[in-house]
Amino acid sequence: MEKAFPVRVTTDPSFSEDAQIRELGESCAQATVRYEGGLLYVGLFKLSKSIGCILIGAMCLHMIHHDLGTVAMKTIEWLGMDPNGRIASMFLDRADLVSGHDLRITGMLSFLGGVVYAIEGTGLMLHKVWAEYFTVVLTTLGLPWEIYEMARHFTAWKLGLFAANVLVLGYLIWLLRRKRAATFCDS
Repeated sequence: MEKAFPVRVTTDPSFSEDAQIRELGESCAQATVRYEGGLLYVGLFKLSKSIGCILIGAMCLHMIHHDLGTVAMKTIEWLGMDPNGRIASMFLDRADLVSGHDLRITGMLSFLGGVVYAIEGTGLMLHKVWAEYFTVVLTTLGLPWEIYEMARHFTAWKLGLFAANVLVLGYLIWLLRRKRAATFCDS
């Protein structure tokens, strides 16, 4: 396993990573980024989000011509829940509020999201720099919405997804900075 080049820790904010590489006198070959293995995991994460979105989209479009109240009742019976219980009643009431138009819009937007996540994931797994920038921009644009949704109705699932997206964003920004520093060394 190769060692990464050492980086001096400094409290001087004007002393950038580029300056650290120059000061260390390391060769450009040693300054190359060796941390791209994480792109595979980030790409797989994005592809799993793509699959989830496509499945949700397919389910929504499949349910357009079905009676959602009947489907909800069958689901409640399959789960072994009391049809007169509070959760089952809420589920049935919400199912009656969903229209065919709502399902079409949700299905199409889910498919669109699935395609975007698939593009991100594939590009990251192929180590394409454009995919790294694309993912940074889209993830950054999505964070305010995730914060709003958590503030509106907090769940552990939303917090986990938010934390995963922040970790992905932090990793990609760190990786892009390392690549920029290595490119500076080459020039």
